[in-house]
Amino acid sequence: MKNIKTCFSVWQGRIAPVFDVSSNILIQETEEGKVKSEYSLQLPAETVFDRVSFLSENSVDVIVCGAVSRETAMLLNLFKIKCFPFISGSVEEVAAAYYEERLSESRFLMPGCGRRRMCRRRFNFHHK
Repeated sequence: MKNIKTCFSVWQGRIAPVFDVSSNILIQETEEGKVKSEYSLQLPAETVFDRVSFLSENSVDVIVCGAVSRETAMLLNLFKIKCFPFISGSVEEVAAAYYEERLSESRFLMPGCGRRRMCRRRFNFHHK
């Protein structure tokens, strides 16, 4: 099984509300489904392209974050980084839910995204 690097956009111990302006990320590297290492990094403050390029340069496979702009979503797709957007909650709880494939539970949806799911219509929330 391939090692996977999953990035969580972080603000004060929670998933950052807007990835496009967030400054901190937590990266967890898994091997055979188990977290083997984790470390924090600061994102470049320049453009969204710089942020996504930074993730790619750090071999990130997946990002779990709050809101993302259409431009960011397109760049993540271009760089082949799978995105789980419009997520909220503590990083610890969200990470556990991600690895257990429970991110679609309503408690992890950003306010306003729960019932209508309009903001997440174009995203696939399964690992496979």
